[in-house]
Amino acid sequence: MGKKSFRKIPSSILAKLEKIQGPEVVVGTLLKLTKTQLEDGRLAGLGISGPGQLPVSDEAPASTQGRMARRNAEGWTVIRRDLPKIDKMYTFYAPNFGDSSKGEHEIVQVRKVYQRDEFLPPALTASAKVIESATGVDQVFFIRAQIAQSIERSDGDALLFALSLCQETFGDVDIHAVDADDVEYLKAVVVDWEILPVGQKDDVVRKLLAPIPGAKRQPEMDQERVDFFKKVDPDHYVKGTSGFTRYVGMLFGDLLLLENLSAGNAIYVLRGDWKNLSKLPRRELLKMKSADVWRIVHNPGWQVRLKSLVHKLIGRDIGG
Repeated sequence: MGKKSFRKIPSSILAKLEKIQGPEVVVGTLLKLTKTQLEDGRLAGLGISGPGQLPVSDEAPASTQGRMARRNAEGWTVIRRDLPKIDKMYTFYAPNFGDSSKGEHEIVQVRKVYQRDEFLPPALTASAKVIESATGVDQVFFIRAQIAQSIERSDGDALLFALSLCQETFGDVDIHAVDADDVEYLKAVVVDWEILPVGQKDDVVRKLLAPIPGAKRQPEMDQERVDFFKKVDPDHYVKGTSGFTRYVGMLFGDLLLLENLSAGNAIYVLRGDWKNLSKLPRRELLKMKSADVWRIVHNPGWQVRLKSLVHKLIGRDIGG
């Protein structure tokens, strides 16, 4: 999860702060977590042990989570060793002549002590909700996770504390405009597509269909889709991960066919600027009124519909 807190505001956050308009910002991030990671306690500080417990709203991170959550709940003290010591008066009582039956008398002592700054608990809360999901080796959830309260951008101390609390709670941190919607968070999902040649088709297909090393659960392949995938003759294959977890691609010129070989997913056909289109979450692709995005559900006859669409778009027979 990386570092738990920050001594100063990271330079990447400062750079983004300059681009955000308005007097306040939201400290939050996009998490990409599997069902297994949730069950293993990745968000245990919010009492979450599985996707069924999402969303949560205005939940105070458990003080047992770590130092920042404890300070958030209880406050803290900073001993100012950088400042001169000051006189502090201590008062206590002692028995007269060493015998308490004879009464007590007050003793006052003055000692040199370091000055202290006392901080009240900020009492910040956190919120988290699923805004996108995908299936593959394990079900993957894209979670909008944030500190619930907006932070004054000019208050560096408050911003630093919120960043550290977010980092400790979620294992990642970012900032967004107060009015940022779910799509803005999902833009943090980076898709790195690897384009593979088809010269050694059998080797490439074997590589794309191979089990993922170290995965707790391997995907259950739909044999009908696997058979079709093996028969298609694209210019290139592509592979990558993001909202299209475990999708594999077949590239015909500037036309990309994205197929997930596990049950429960549709084929996406993207034309033109497919690298940028593939960075969009699936829900946004579905809402797009674009002549460059198509979705084909695996109902009976899907192979015929797919081949017909490709032939209509680019005049090519894709095989299969």
